[in-house]
Amino acid sequence: MSIVNLLAALVLPVLFALPADLELEARRAEATLLNRTIDLRGLRVWRPRTAVWQSQAPGPARLMVLHLWSVDCPPCVAEFPMLREITRGFARTAPEVRFVYASETLEEDRLIGFVNQHVKSMPQADVYQAADERLRNGLQTRTQPLTLLLDRNFVVRQAFVGSLAARRNELVDAIERLLKTAPSHRQEPR
Repeated sequence: MSIVNLLAALVLPVLFALPADLELEARRAEATLLNRTIDLRGLRVWRPRTAVWQSQAPGPARLMVLHLWSVDCPPCVAEFPMLREITRGFARTAPEVRFVYASETLEEDRLIGFVNQHVKSMPQADVYQAADERLRNGLQTRTQPLTLLLDRNFVVRQAFVGSLAARRNELVDAIERLLKTAPSHRQEPR
């Protein structure tokens, strides 16, 4: 076998990986996340009025949209305008949906700068920092961005692995569908 043929056999499949293969892998990862209970105790919330991080896990909500991201993740940064639009829409139509944006960026100055630029104007959205590895260890994935729809008991009911750019409608539809089946605040969690 010639060196050209050998290189072609080894390199070309990697260079030209079919998007369908990558999509299939993402869907498999999403399936493994379903029905997991997520431990959010390692999160710190940003309090802009006092300009401090406070160790506090988000409380339960009828439906929580947990979005994991980093300022070093280009797809994460690129999808924030779309997420801002979705957050604003649900703030008007379904205030019982809680949006939690949990960053894995550890450099606080960079994170706060990004939050002030992109997230500050998002109603009903809280910004958290994943201060320890508890959340990632529980998820058993390093993929960013990662968006999880959690019920009142912090159980994953829908997962979106990777960028939401091409899946905006799917995300909105999933939130609306899960809201229809989620117990109201007056009902006790199971």
